[in-house]
Amino acid sequence: MALYAQSKCVYKFEKGYGGITFIVTQGYGGTTFIVTQGYGGITFILTQGYGGTTFIVTQGYGGITFIVTQGYGGITFIITQGYGGTTFIVTQGYGGITFIVTQGYGGTTFIVTQGYGGTTFIITQGYGGTTFIVTQGYGGITFILTQGYGGTTFIVTQGYGGITFILTQGYGGTTFIITQGYGGTTFILTQGYGGTTFIITQGYGGTTFIVTQGYGGTTFIVTQGYGGTTFIITQGYGGTTFIVTQGYGGITFIVTQGYGGITFIVTQGYGGTTFIITQGYGGTTFIVTQGYGGITFILTQGYGGTTFIVTKGYGGTTFILTQGYGGTTFIITQGYGGTTFIVTQGYGGTTFIITQGYGGTTFIVTQGYGGTTFIVTQGYGGTTFIVTQGYGGTTFILTQSYGGTTFIVTQGYGGTTFIVNQGYGGITFIVTQGYGGTTFIVTQGYGGTTFIITQGYGGTTFIITQGYGGTTGWNHLYNNQLGLN
Repeated sequence: MALYAQSKCVYKFEKGYGGITFIVTQGYGGTTFIVTQGYGGITFILTQGYGGTTFIVTQGYGGITFIVTQGYGGITFIITQGYGGTTFIVTQGYGGITFIVTQGYGGTTFIVTQGYGGTTFIITQGYGGTTFIVTQGYGGITFILTQGYGGTTFIVTQGYGGITFILTQGYGGTTFIITQGYGGTTFILTQGYGGTTFIITQGYGGTTFIVTQGYGGTTFIVTQGYGGTTFIITQGYGGTTFIVTQGYGGITFIVTQGYGGITFIVTQGYGGTTFIITQGYGGTTFIVTQGYGGITFILTQGYGGTTFIVTKGYGGTTFILTQGYGGTTFIITQGYGGTTFIVTQGYGGTTFIITQGYGGTTFIVTQGYGGTTFIVTQGYGGTTFIVTQGYGGTTFILTQSYGGTTFIVTQGYGGTTFIVNQGYGGITFIVTQGYGGTTFIVTQGYGGTTFIITQGYGGTTFIITQGYGGTTGWNHLYNNQLGLN
């Protein structure tokens, strides 16, 4: 059955068998399509609709297809139950577009080439997979999906005025792809099963990712994010990956519980970068190539090993680790503006590696189990090592330190080793309790070297090749001067 019209019309079908086709070339003053029960497939074709267009389908069997070439004054699609798959195609929609699907079976596809005045997609239950494709969306775009089964795909080429994705339950995997998003982008995912992927090429005006529960792995890929980027994950199961190539205006990563491993990769982060992880299971990896404006890593509990890699960190870098299980590794190639490492409990061994640290470096370890290793190649502006309890042995290796170096060890169990090749501006070693033997090796110490040991158990060894400016040593356990000069 086919209908052709060129005026203000209302089309209403109670029951249509064998397929229904609506063809409207030009509809002025508004066009309304109402189908209560349509069997054998329904097709809506609207070339030019002026004054607003409304499509209402209560039950559509055999597939539903909406094709709108030009819709002026707003377009509304309402489907209560669509069986056999639904396809929405809008070439140009002016005045806002609204898609409402209560139950869509057999897969749903939304295609909007140009949507002006804002576009809204609302799906309560989408079975068999859902696909959203928007080429150009002006005035803001909103995607709301309550339950999406069989996989969901969001593709936006250019979205102006802000983009919002709200997905309550996504089964079978979810993919978000945005080429250019202007005016800010927000992703809200409550439960994502089967893996979730976020891909943004260019996001202007700030981007926010909120995932409450992501099962099967979650991947965030941002090529260029302007105006700040925020990632919030409450529970991420099966591994989580964050990849940001260029993030301007600051980047924030917040993960409450990440299971199966977490990976953060930031190539260029401008305006400061913040990583906050409450619980990371299965290992966590932080990789920052260039971080401008300061970098902050906060990890409350990291299970299965944690790795921090910073190639260039400008404006200062801060690492805060409360509990790190399975070993922790900090690697900084170039850290400008000062670097601070704070580890409360590090289990399975902790390793600090700094190639070049400018503006001063501070290491604070409260409890380090399984051995702790500090390696600094070049430290400018002064370096400070503070270890309260180091179990399993502690090793300090410093090649070149400018501006003074301070080592403070309160309790070092399993032996402590200090190695300094070139220390400019004075070196100070303070050991309160050193169990299992303590070794000090200084190749070249300029500006004076001071050793203070309150309690050293298991023997103490001092090796100084060249000490300029005087060397002073004192062992308070035996209340005598070490006589190193």
